[in-house]
This record gives sequence, C-alpha cells and structure tokens, in this order.
Amino acid sequence: MASAKQQFEAWSHPFHSMHVISDLHAACLGAHDGKEGAAIIIGTGSTGTLWKDNAFKDVGGHGFPIGDKASGAWLGLKAVQHTLLCLDDLEPMDSLATQICAALQSNDTDTIVSQCATFNTHHYAALVEHMLPLLYNKQARVSALFQEGAQYIERMAGKLLTEHSHGLAMIGGLSSVYSTYFSDSVKARLVACKATPQEGAIHCAKAAYYQLKGEK
Repeated sequence: MASAKQQFEAWSHPFHSMHVISDLHAACLGAHDGKEGAAIIIGTGSTGTLWKDNAFKDVGGHGFPIGDKASGAWLGLKAVQHTLLCLDDLEPMDSLATQICAALQSNDTDTIVSQCATFNTHHYAALVEHMLPLLYNKQARVSALFQEGAQYIERMAGKLLTEHSHGLAMIGGLSSVYSTYFSDSVKARLVACKATPQEGAIHCAKAAYYQLKGEK
C-alpha cells in the first residue's frame, strides 16, 4: 500500500539511506536473480508480480478476507463456512466438516464462532493441513475448493505471462499443490527459484546504491 510505504519512508532512521521494497518484489527479484520474470506467492496469502522494464506489475495481494483467494487463509475460511452450514443442517455432514470440528475441538456452532472471532490469517491457514489428506483422497468438497483456487491462480499466471517469454517462479507452501492443476502452457513457463527473497532484497539494495553513485 502506497500510504504504508510513505509512512515507512518518513521514519527518521539512523542509516545512510533506506529503500523500501515489498516481500513480493524481493521474492521475485530473488527468484530470477535480479533479471526479468514473474512470480506468484501462494501460502498464507496469495499475490503475483512481473518484473519487466525496471518496473513491477502486481496482481492480487489485496489482503484477507477481501482478497488472497486460493491462499491457505482462504481455504481455511471456506472450510469453516462449510462446516457451519453442515452443523446447521443446511448441507449434509461430510468428512471435511468432521475434520474441521476435530481441529477446532468442537461441533457446537457458538463455540466455533467464538473461536473464529479471534482468528487471523495464520489460524485459518493452519486448517489446511487437515484438508490436504482429504484432497489426496479426492473428497468432493475439498477437491472443489482447491479446483476453484487453482483456476484463480491459473488466471493470475496468464495475466502475468501475457506478451512476453519470461519464466514464472512459484513460491510458498501451496505452490507445489496448485502447480499440478496448471494447463500445459503455464507449466511450460515454470522455473525454479534461483535465490531467496532475502537475496532479492540485497540485489535491490545494491542496485539502489549504485544508482545513487551514478553507476550501473
């Protein structure tokens, strides 16, 4: 968010100079070793970017719950919502609802609602570990949720990969799960990360330093 970046840059820091970069942009630079390319982070949240012509083009990353579709937090929230429908007898009880009740140690709607009132993204994302065994066993509701998430990530990838031939790096705990759903055209563009987000941030710092010195 531009306003958050401005507030950070207003900090009276003790350093010679300071350059602010998001974790997404640092991850993208690291993944491609400072060269042009796209990256999608899909873990607790979800977001993507393309580094091209010395500029970033972002997709998603609007934050939970209004954004971060397909993320661990989104999957966990959807699972809890489904569980509450089942407990209210609005949908048939299934193995997903049973698993979530076990994870939350309750099958009482009031208790679950009270728990979730204190939840943040990490609490919801933690429920994914209870969903993955059901996904591998092709439980219908879980499979449908991951399929919906995969379709979103595929659209994000398509947006980032249009009109250029750069590679796409997938980053985050759910990247290997979703990448199996991709079309052959997107799979053909996948590349392994060359470096870490921390190394991407260092690359950015070096570039900014040399720019201040008037060097390339």
